[in-house]
Amino acid sequence: MFKFLKYIRFIARSTNQHGVHSPFVFAYVTQCLYSKKSYGSNKTLNVLLKNLDYFKVNRLNIYRANSLTSSSVKKHFPNISIGDLNPELIYVDTLTQRSFDELFSEKLGSLNHHSIILINDIYSNMEAIELWNRLKELSEVTVTVDMFYCGTVFFRKEQVEEHFKIRI
Repeated sequence: MFKFLKYIRFIARSTNQHGVHSPFVFAYVTQCLYSKKSYGSNKTLNVLLKNLDYFKVNRLNIYRANSLTSSSVKKHFPNISIGDLNPELIYVDTLTQRSFDELFSEKLGSLNHHSIILINDIYSNMEAIELWNRLKELSEVTVTVDMFYCGTVFFRKEQVEEHFKIRI
């Protein structure tokens, strides 16, 4: 019931590409998130794979996710390097206080304006919602895209700070 009510509230406050004023985010929404490519029925995994394709990611860090995620990535992108060394995209399966501390306290210095973080299930519980909101307040974070099922975080220094709720 909790998640359903959060979803109804999300739908009421979210938009599609027509409510986006940022050229970067408009292109991301229309060419990546709304692209016709489909990698399966799992919405977050589909968004992850679309991001890998759209941003031409070569190095991925899968933070505490199941082996299905890794195998799906390798199936569709066999040349991608999955590891912890200078990732271009970090996929976080569950946002907890521990993952927040490890990623945003310890690794924040190694992230740059090309880094992307994709977080699964940002509305799973109150802790995840609170951590997502804290993440948006970090000075290094310039753009977030909340898609209810997951959220994308960008660190683009050339971009004005904006936070979007996009229906996918």
